[in-house]
Amino acid sequence: MKTLLPIVRLFFVALLTIALFNWSGCEKNTVQPQEQPLQLSQAAQEGLVGGWQALHSINTVSSAEEMVKDDVPVDATIPGGTYSLPQLNKKISPLLHSSQAVLSQPGFRKVTGDSLLWFQEKTDPVTGITIRRALYYNDSTGHGRYYEVKFNFPASVQMQYDSTEIQVDLNFTPLNITDDRFIKLYQLTEYKPGFHLLKAESEAIATDYGVHNKITGAILHHKAWYAQGSDPKMLTQELEINPDKSGHITEQLDYWDGTYFRKQVNFYADYTGDFTEHWRDNTSVTGTFDRLINDNHGQFTRTVQFPSGHDPVSTYQFADITLEPADSSISMIFKEKINFASGSQDTSRTDVHIYVENQVKKTHIRVWRSSGEQCDLTVSKSNDYEEINGFFIGSEGYYTTIYSIRYSDGSGELWLKIWENETAYQNGDDPLVVIHIVYNPDGTGSGKLSEGGKDYTVFVAQDGKMTVSDTRGHSQTINGY
Repeated sequence: MKTLLPIVRLFFVALLTIALFNWSGCEKNTVQPQEQPLQLSQAAQEGLVGGWQALHSINTVSSAEEMVKDDVPVDATIPGGTYSLPQLNKKISPLLHSSQAVLSQPGFRKVTGDSLLWFQEKTDPVTGITIRRALYYNDSTGHGRYYEVKFNFPASVQMQYDSTEIQVDLNFTPLNITDDRFIKLYQLTEYKPGFHLLKAESEAIATDYGVHNKITGAILHHKAWYAQGSDPKMLTQELEINPDKSGHITEQLDYWDGTYFRKQVNFYADYTGDFTEHWRDNTSVTGTFDRLINDNHGQFTRTVQFPSGHDPVSTYQFADITLEPADSSISMIFKEKINFASGSQDTSRTDVHIYVENQVKKTHIRVWRSSGEQCDLTVSKSNDYEEINGFFIGSEGYYTTIYSIRYSDGSGELWLKIWENETAYQNGDDPLVVIHIVYNPDGTGSGKLSEGGKDYTVFVAQDGKMTVSDTRGHSQTINGY
């Protein structure tokens, strides 16, 4: 009997172990309810759509305006870049004057080959900037080279090195400045660590000349390299400007992830043109334009074809534009048709008035969509940025105030506040939703949405898709279109 007790004890221990194991297994195999995806309120959804559509309207209006105006429609954000013939002539004029002043000094001596005629280095006692200047002349080609280099910039200036060189055909008569002809300009700027740019290059080559050797045609090149922390990696531009106002623009912005944005614009002598774009998500764009310069009337068309699987599938835009010579104001009627994957369409009309008030350029934009939304915006442009104020009313009546600062490179910040309706806004009620987004020149961005005491993160894609996520990783995607 005593010998059986240990065996009995082992038997009950085994049964207890099996029971505990089965109970634990049942607990682990219990079917858990699936977590629900994030479901944003209608107010938050309409606010996001309103903010995106506001920026979309401003960008499309800006695209149409820059295509039909006399200015060259190019990203002119590279510091020190040259984007027009008047700008080129203005840039080289003091350099030519400096080189001619040196050549006119007494004691000019005959040189052989490529020789240094003059050199100077001095430091500004106030700013601390050191400037180095030199002049070379080659008697075998008749060409002269004048350059200026600046360094030792103060701490408040982001540049650490800036050099500019011009080449001039002196026609083998360096003492006679009346027959001098500009050949080429080259500028290199390097920036201090921590700035969003590493360095930038600018080159201008004259191709045609008019009376008194005035430049009437040129090819302009620009390159900019961005710091690792920036989204873009490198910007490359080429502009050709001919005496008959024809020419072309080629622009490519490469990104660190291997994607790129590319634009080609062709100008013709009859003041018309066409363009193509490749967006970094493989969206393709084609369009045409008729400029204002000859008859104060212009037109603009653009077709956007999104990549396979995208909704919407495509958009078509048309603008009729009139310039008022008396005050240089511009009126624009802008229409857009959006084609969705389901076969349905959404259309909109935008009325635009561009004018100057108290020496400030303003653009007033009013939008009506077939789906019921309305938008009213005023853009005030200063030298360095644009300030945007307005409101958006969604199809369900939610009222969104819009405020944005957009900088010269196309980046900016957007603030949105959403109320139940316009009456709630007028009564001074607290907003239901508050949104803040920082966006990039290509339209992408990120920020925060606050509603009901909770904060959510927002990511905006270039194609208008906006993804909102909570702290648990749940998300919902809203289509800006």
